[in-house]
Amino acid sequence: GMTLLEIIGGRRNMDGDEESSEMFFPAWAATQISSGNAMEVLDKKLLDLNDAEAEQVRRAAIVGGWCIQDDEDERPTMGQVLQILEGVVDPPALPPLPLSLQTFALKASSLVFFWDKDPPAHAHDNGDHPSTPP
Repeated sequence: GMTLLEIIGGRRNMDGDEESSEMFFPAWAATQISSGNAMEVLDKKLLDLNDAEAEQVRRAAIVGGWCIQDDEDERPTMGQVLQILEGVVDPPALPPLPLSLQTFALKASSLVFFWDKDPPAHAHDNGDHPSTPP
């Protein structure tokens, strides 16, 4: 689900270059999808779509929204995902905003994220040699 949303949006999960309200992309994307604004998630470089392509994006966004649900039982199977993406069956109703993302969606401007783009040198150790922390 997250990968599908990243492909549609042309963005990574967390993008420090974006405005803080859209910094944690999954929360922002899930909010847009559950509000019926799936096309807002689309990468702005791809806005020149015909109706058929726009419908495919809408289907993919809805499927992505269902695939990130907290409860595994609410997520579609891979077979169902393929049927929806291929147009064999209609996508289900708009997915709810997952509980795990609600805090991010509601308080995005007050959250601060820290991440290191480069893993520490000892993260690549294959276990043959004892590693010493930096």
